[in-house]
Amino acid sequence: MQRHVNPTELEPVTSEQGPSLAPVDTADMIAIARRGWLRILAGIIVGTIGALAMMGLLTPVYKASVRMVIEKSANKYLQSNKLLDGPMFDDADSWSQTFIISSESIIIPVVKSLNLTNDPDFVARKKVGGLMARGRKLAEDARDYVGLKPKIDDGQVDKERKVFDAITRRLTVNHDDGPNVISISFESADPQKAAVIANAIADSYLASSAGAKTSSTQLANKAMQERLAELKTQAADAERTLIEYKTANNLFSSSAKTMSSEQVNSLNTQLSKSRIDMADSRARLDRMEQAVDQASKATFTPDNELITRLRAQYLDLSARVSDIEQRVGARHAAVIKLRGRMSEVNAAIEMEQTRVASLYNKDFELAKARYNELTTTITQVLREESSASKSQARLRELESAAETLRNLYNSMLLRFSETSNVDARPPIIPDARIVTRAAIPLQSEASKKKLILLFGGSLAGMLLGTAAVFAKENPFGVFRTSKQVKAATGLYCVSLPAITLGSRQKVNSLFEYVLEQPSARFVETLRIIVASMRAAQADADAKVFCVVSSAPGEGKTTIASNLACLTAMQSGTRTLVIDADLHRQTLTRMLAPDARLGLKEALYNPTLLADYVVKRDRSGLDVLPCPVTAGNANGAELLSSPAMEKLIQTARASYDLVIIDVAPIMAVADVRLIARLCDAFILLIEWGNTSQRLVLESLAEVSNLSERTLCVVLNKVDPKALESVERYKGRELHDYHLVQDRVATGNIARTVA
Repeated sequence: MQRHVNPTELEPVTSEQGPSLAPVDTADMIAIARRGWLRILAGIIVGTIGALAMMGLLTPVYKASVRMVIEKSANKYLQSNKLLDGPMFDDADSWSQTFIISSESIIIPVVKSLNLTNDPDFVARKKVGGLMARGRKLAEDARDYVGLKPKIDDGQVDKERKVFDAITRRLTVNHDDGPNVISISFESADPQKAAVIANAIADSYLASSAGAKTSSTQLANKAMQERLAELKTQAADAERTLIEYKTANNLFSSSAKTMSSEQVNSLNTQLSKSRIDMADSRARLDRMEQAVDQASKATFTPDNELITRLRAQYLDLSARVSDIEQRVGARHAAVIKLRGRMSEVNAAIEMEQTRVASLYNKDFELAKARYNELTTTITQVLREESSASKSQARLRELESAAETLRNLYNSMLLRFSETSNVDARPPIIPDARIVTRAAIPLQSEASKKKLILLFGGSLAGMLLGTAAVFAKENPFGVFRTSKQVKAATGLYCVSLPAITLGSRQKVNSLFEYVLEQPSARFVETLRIIVASMRAAQADADAKVFCVVSSAPGEGKTTIASNLACLTAMQSGTRTLVIDADLHRQTLTRMLAPDARLGLKEALYNPTLLADYVVKRDRSGLDVLPCPVTAGNANGAELLSSPAMEKLIQTARASYDLVIIDVAPIMAVADVRLIARLCDAFILLIEWGNTSQRLVLESLAEVSNLSERTLCVVLNKVDPKALESVERYKGRELHDYHLVQDRVATGNIARTVA
């Protein structure tokens, strides 16, 4: 059967929404804190009282502070003007000075100068006396004497170490005012002592810094002298090696040009010119040979005066022949004579061209011979140049090494002369200077600590109170709102407030609460569930409804009996409630305590169902009890038997509604066996108690349970919590339910779990 969405749902929810753990509702957590404000207030009060008690034990402490600034401008100026060459502090180095100030090299001189080893504020006086103290002293002396314990001088050094530890615990060095400003603070019960020690530490740091600079300058001068001697020797050796190499190879300078290099340059120039001449001669020769071979002799005209004159004569004769032929014809004697003259001129041109071609050929041969000669000469010169270049390379290498060492020696000598000159060297500039010396503090630090302690105690108390509130109403991993249930399961959910009984009412009236208080909010919420049951009955002819829960104690029997009573009270509705919980039979004990026959006997003969039913007089409800006093070992077999199926069929035919109360899902297998006989389920979840994982696991255990669940009931909801959750609905709705509950219960005395 498909689940029918109740018309009161705000939005449709389908089974496609996969089950997952619901997130913690922020509004619910705020509501929990609002309901537990008294515990939170009590925690704040307790924390404040504790803080006040501790404040009375605080000893007034005075803090004196010295401010120093790391100097950069003076040292930078001196370095840039070559007056001083030493390290300067950058921002990272200035931060590291905080560790130097709190080191032994700075603190121990202060301890010695102020004689703090005898100050009882730092070194506790040893009390002489007492048998145990004397015994320990004798034992230590015996161990020292036999050598079992290395003897430690418990004298001045040990006292200084103890004082150093005590001072560092009270000393604070930080950069609160800037990266190059250091603040040195010291705390003491004596304000004057705090100022004196703070100033002494600052002075000790400045003295140590100046001494370190003097020592480093002396070390630098000594190292510079050694380096100068070494450079002088190296430079002399390099000069001597250079001179010997020049003498051995007859060289004067690496930059001078050799004879071979100049000759190569000249030959290269001549070779280029010869290559051009040879190419020009070859080109003229080729054109002349082509002109001689071709039939037309006018293809090429060399730079020759005779050929030019003959060609002009040839062109003039050709023009005259053309003119005479037009007038007298080609066979005329004048034409023939002129053509003979043209043949003579052409022959003369050919003869001259042949002569010129032979001259061009000689020019080409001469240019080629010159080119070959220059190529051979250059090759020979290059071989000689290659041999000389190796010597030049070695010479340049030696000259460079000698010059480098000479320059380095001169530079080092100049720097040494500047730093070693006492009159020219400036005085030692300290790396830091005191901006503000420590004054005697007028106000103790205890007042600030008291404020911090008071605030911290109040905050701790508030946190403890909040933790107690949330420990009482755990919002994590459980369901506390219908919204969480819908988000985790995708099912429609109603919130059912916890039942409240008057002081004179009996507990067994809990199972017929709808008869006792018909106008209570609990009953009104049950009517919403009944409306859903009626809708499912009308849409899909659903008659058999099973009330289930994941774990025992969630109130499923109470809900099943009240739902059955509520439906039975409606006119014309025959309702049967079956106690199918064969393990506890709570419904039987409350509604049919005197029954001796019931479900087990009805299974033997389902047609006689009416004989085993107990009728409630006030509500008209029929109850099929399960009076099994000693438990039922074969309960699972009974619920899965064909007889149980026949019994349900008989109940369907005889009643309008059948409500079954069965054992919890995760306790036994009863729900899994009887599920196939039910049309719809009503799942109960105990508010603030049942684990979300347990509910999701229960839905996965029974086949199609999510699809057939009519609604989920969030049971036993705290009325105050329900008021907080439904605050968005308006105050009028809450007041309406409050009036109804007061009318129904009268004097609310206790809440039934």
